[in-house]
Amino acid sequence: MLGLTAMTPRSKLALWLLMVAGLLVNCFPLPMLPAVDFLFGSIAAMIVLHGYGLGWGALCALVASSYTLVLWHHPYAVVIFVAEVLFVGLLLRPNRSIVLLDGLFWVVLGMPLVWLLYHHVLDVEADETRLVMLKDAVNGIFNALLPACSFCTRRCAP
Repeated sequence: MLGLTAMTPRSKLALWLLMVAGLLVNCFPLPMLPAVDFLFGSIAAMIVLHGYGLGWGALCALVASSYTLVLWHHPYAVVIFVAEVLFVGLLLRPNRSIVLLDGLFWVVLGMPLVWLLYHHVLDVEADETRLVMLKDAVNGIFNALLPACSFCTRRCAP
């Protein structure tokens, strides 16, 4: 993780802008169904994870997902979205796909966490919980795909 003192002023500005952008983007969700919204703030968290490291990526995920407290009135989405960045960040290596790692997170940890927290803690009906599980997984993988395309384009460009 890069410390603030080791960053250039431009890097610090980019980091803070990405954190603010992650939060602001989540303030304008894309509604799919009642109480089912696509959020795009984790795009910023994945960019920060890739460029600044695990600690800053997790902090960005925390900041960006904090709006879900207002949107959905519970803290469990914050827990899941921060866990997503931590999981991907812990397994991320130079030749590993951020998209595949994110998909692995949703299969191994994310969807079971949604089931546990939504169905058993929040007492959401099973069908609604399955819908949230699927939506969160698709949303998370999509949000990892966009920065991954950007990283590949920069890396593959002449």
